[in-house]
Amino acid sequence: MTRENIIEYAEALHYRVRIINSYRRIYKHLCDKKEQYNDVLNFAPTYFKLTTRALVHDLMVEMCKLFENDKQVMSIIKLYNICEQNQSIFPVTRSFERDGKKEEYAFSIHEVLLITKENLEHFNKAILNLKNQRDLIWAHSDKNHIISPNIVEKGTPVSWGEIEDLLQFASDFLNQLLLGLTNNIALPYFANDTDIELLFEIAQQGLAQEDKTYGQA
Repeated sequence: MTRENIIEYAEALHYRVRIINSYRRIYKHLCDKKEQYNDVLNFAPTYFKLTTRALVHDLMVEMCKLFENDKQVMSIIKLYNICEQNQSIFPVTRSFERDGKKEEYAFSIHEVLLITKENLEHFNKAILNLKNQRDLIWAHSDKNHIISPNIVEKGTPVSWGEIEDLLQFASDFLNQLLLGLTNNIALPYFANDTDIELLFEIAQQGLAQEDKTYGQA
């Protein structure tokens, strides 16, 4: 295992965090704007129903992959284990220039791993519930879900707040690794992942113009 390997894994996982966050943010945007853009949603109801379901499906499946405890899957847990076994790769200080002066700060991979372990234990129940929902609802269509979907979901509850917290935790861990090895960090989401708002505005303007045209006719 090399420094470059860990950087590559951390960057790849953080990119996945950004994609999952986009699923979450776009889905939330669709829900929040449901009343405001009701005419647009009703203009293509099947499309938007399928879109929202696909967003939730991919979000749940990808969240589970992100926290999978499997040696064959690159995940937060696997990268944590890799870092724990290769702590000598990390520096004990990080430095950068500010106003032409070099500044140094202490860096402790041991402390990063300790905080990460505590967070993994704190979120263990939510991660298990995510995996149960994936297996019973999103990946395999378990017969119990078909018969009593509400009971299955209530038996393995996961709140949107917990999903947001898990993604923030994953981003923080990965950014700590990248900060120690490259002095760089990344946002946990894409800057333009809610540009669907522009699509709604254009569609609504088109519908309004259509009504105006037919009204004049």
